[in-house]
Amino acid sequence: MSKLCLICKSECSIPHWLPCKHIFCFLCIRRHIEKRNFCPECFKSPFSPADLRTNQKQYNKIDKLPILVQSREEHLVRELKKRRANSSGSKSALMYRYHELSINVDNERFREIPRNMDTIVRQLNQLEAENKQIRRKIEKDFPKAFDVVNKLKLKYKKNDGGV
Repeated sequence: MSKLCLICKSECSIPHWLPCKHIFCFLCIRRHIEKRNFCPECFKSPFSPADLRTNQKQYNKIDKLPILVQSREEHLVRELKKRRANSSGSKSALMYRYHELSINVDNERFREIPRNMDTIVRQLNQLEAENKQIRRKIEKDFPKAFDVVNKLKLKYKKNDGGV
């Protein structure tokens, strides 16, 4: 289900909502709240950037911004447009805006990290279990790969010796 931002009137790239349940793009509402402390739809106030909420599962699916160091202007413009940020100005202005955007996105990700010790322990246990499953699969598949390599070596020696 696509959600439209009530500020830019297009599909939300990183949907966030205020306690009044109105949905906006992350950058649109962040800019609005920094200048005005009310909801642009229902005018309830006061709100601050700390009041913004997002669906953590949905947010975890969002790709991190690619690292664009000494990138060409076209790449910067494309990435900024994709995230509905201002994409005009000199290359240094574009780099600054992109850097600012990446800091905001990383800041949002950090804000969603659970701070409850039980949740952290549960996640560590889950990662450890996944790691064990991966290790078992590698241990199971490695001998098969080793056999294939040996067969290819034998086949290569036979073909090379017969020529």
